[in-house]
Amino acid sequence: MFLFLAVTLFITVLFAVSRPLIWGPPPEAGGEGLEVSQAGDLWHNEKNRLLDLVRENDLALIESRIDAQHHEEVALQLSEEAEVVVDRLRQIRSHFADPSDGNQRRIMLPFSAGGLIAVGLAAFGINIAASVNDIDMTISPHATGQIPIEDGQADNLLPPVMPSMMEDGETPDIEAMVARLEERVYGDEPTEDDIRMLLRSYRVMERSEDALYVLGLAGAQFPDNVEFKMLFLRGTLQQPDFEPSTELVTAVDDVIRLQPELYEAHWYRGLLQAREGKLADARKTLMWLRPRLAERPDAMRAVDSLLAELSTQSDAPTGIK
Repeated sequence: MFLFLAVTLFITVLFAVSRPLIWGPPPEAGGEGLEVSQAGDLWHNEKNRLLDLVRENDLALIESRIDAQHHEEVALQLSEEAEVVVDRLRQIRSHFADPSDGNQRRIMLPFSAGGLIAVGLAAFGINIAASVNDIDMTISPHATGQIPIEDGQADNLLPPVMPSMMEDGETPDIEAMVARLEERVYGDEPTEDDIRMLLRSYRVMERSEDALYVLGLAGAQFPDNVEFKMLFLRGTLQQPDFEPSTELVTAVDDVIRLQPELYEAHWYRGLLQAREGKLADARKTLMWLRPRLAERPDAMRAVDSLLAELSTQSDAPTGIK
């Protein structure tokens, strides 16, 4: 059934695409050379002639080659000629329309409508055929009786008790779990996953200072990990009273070296340079960054705000701690 519907859809689409090539209108005649004999061509030539005469009459009046009375007489004569041409056009209007066009549209309309209906039915049928074996995740096959449960088997289907829960129902010791993670992270060979798990625990426990300390260790342990370095920079530089340090400058330089197109790192470099008092370097960094933030108006406004603040200050290096 599925194959039949697919073949039907293919034939229908092929028919719709090839119909203009098979039943299209016959090619028009090539004409009679340079001689103008068709009524339409005669009408266009006459129209163009009258328009040229009207323009010439107006131009002659503008250039003062004729007076206003003569211009009005010529315009009246051209208007009479135009009315004669319009009357002639009404008489030969039958030459402009092909009487077979309306019949052809009426004949092809049922074919087009039938093709659309066939495509819709074929698509609907294919959708139904393709979803026959789909599993309905909204109902349970045990509840409907499709898969019966034998007596005594229902108890075995219950999930086991979570290992993190104690027998008396008390919650596990979070402090002990964090302590075990700290032993691994502060040990000789912590893994990146160990650091991530400890950072998540610190975030839940709102231990931001300990998290920054761990990120500092992670940056030294994994010098090519941009994730740890960016977390360290965000956590430190988002504090309004941060102090520039060699560790921060090194982290920014490492991130830009590893990912030069990470514009957030360039923003942090500008912040550090401004806080260090290197205003010329900060302006240079921010001016390089600004045109690259065209699709991020919020970030561009932050850059403009810092540039405006720097424009009111003078270079006075404060040094790095």
